[in-house]
Amino acid sequence: MKELEIFIKNFGFEPQTVTTNFATKAIGTNYDVKDGFMEFCDNAYDARIEGSKLVVTINVDNDNHTLSIRDNGAGMENDVNLFKLGGTDKEQDKNKIGKFGIGVSGAVSAIATQCVYDKTDLVEVCYKSSRNGRHFEKHVAITPKGDMYLGKPSFSACDIDEHYTEVTFNNVQVDNMAKIVLSMEETFEYPIQKDMDIIVNGRRLGQSADAHRTFNDDINEEKISVGEYTVDVK
Repeated sequence: MKELEIFIKNFGFEPQTVTTNFATKAIGTNYDVKDGFMEFCDNAYDARIEGSKLVVTINVDNDNHTLSIRDNGAGMENDVNLFKLGGTDKEQDKNKIGKFGIGVSGAVSAIATQCVYDKTDLVEVCYKSSRNGRHFEKHVAITPKGDMYLGKPSFSACDIDEHYTEVTFNNVQVDNMAKIVLSMEETFEYPIQKDMDIIVNGRRLGQSADAHRTFNDDINEEKISVGEYTVDVK
């Protein structure tokens, strides 16, 4: 596949990719797109900075076939354990949500395979983060068959106060965003009202249980109203 050859030429290739493909596809099969979004929100919540408002921003651009998820949490200094199945440092922390080290791989696989726009091309994912004056980027390619190829990470210096994590998908299209948004609202089980905002295409999600019931009947393919906020869907 020519696109894959170009990807490997640009970003290199990590040998462990081959050993993780089967397990990653199996995990991704059990995720839906909403679960993928929620996984990134969970990771952001685990990386929140005490005393600061956590903001997770999700931008879906179906015209340009891109999707980005960004948070202003503590960030990461490197990609150690990022796509390594079973690799996590959260298992000893009772305050952390993700403890099993399977989330990012499964979330990326689910979104890439279920939202691919051009099924003859790769879905390319760029994962980047900054923390403590160190920035890294890692590129991932997912083939139409669901095989995942991990590019080698790159590192650079950044401002010591810069901290964030962002993942961007290219060659994707997300359908039924209205239903996904409402489903996300109904899934959050931890208290996020005071210390976390989720912004979808420029609109903050309402987060009260009353909003779920009141606006359940307003779902359609163009917009969804939750509380006083409206999410426009392309």
